[in-house]
Amino acid sequence: MLATAKIVVRHYGGIFPQEKTLLLALPGIGEYTANAILSFAFGKDVIAFDTNAKRVFGRFFYGSKNFVLHKEELEKKITLEKKVLNAAVMDFANIICTKKPKCEICPMRKKCMYYKTKGKKEFYAKIKPIKFPAKIAQVHLWLHKDHRKYYSANPDFFKVFILPAPVNTRENIKQYFKKKYKLEISVRPPHKKVYIEGIPTLFINAQILLGKHHFGVFKKEDLI
Repeated sequence: MLATAKIVVRHYGGIFPQEKTLLLALPGIGEYTANAILSFAFGKDVIAFDTNAKRVFGRFFYGSKNFVLHKEELEKKITLEKKVLNAAVMDFANIICTKKPKCEICPMRKKCMYYKTKGKKEFYAKIKPIKFPAKIAQVHLWLHKDHRKYYSANPDFFKVFILPAPVNTRENIKQYFKKKYKLEISVRPPHKKVYIEGIPTLFINAQILLGKHHFGVFKKEDLI
């Protein structure tokens, strides 16, 4: 929060930017928070899609909060002004469509697929997922500036920073760059978990906050 506050004051005159790409580049701001700022602070017509929205829309349209919803598909179904909808869904999820929904007092129940199917689509036998071994995972880290410039330890060609376990937590990654490169960086939560040649791997984005570097600099189009 402090790092973001400094950037907003230094680069944007103390006012959050109104472009989503610029918001996403700020430390600690992800997809939902960016959309929430655009909607609640600036009145933009975007859906702030969080777990509350996933639960409400999943149950209403498909009968289960576990249905995999895509924001683009959802936007086609919604005609209500989105900045009004975001606040309404937040309240509705906290008061009516809770973990144990209060269908008996819900004004939407007659059109709700969850109510029509008596919740049967939601209460299916769940297969226990295989837990991703994050503690022993390596990290593929993309160090960038506003997703426009990407940095590589090799100046001749772009290569992500590959960090071994236990340098795989946000704090350990920060300390690693501080000790090795004398840089203060912001580190985002992992955005992807995969296996590369059998090795569990976390994909992580990070940005330089303070310090000088001697990395190779590559534009986004150079990576494609």
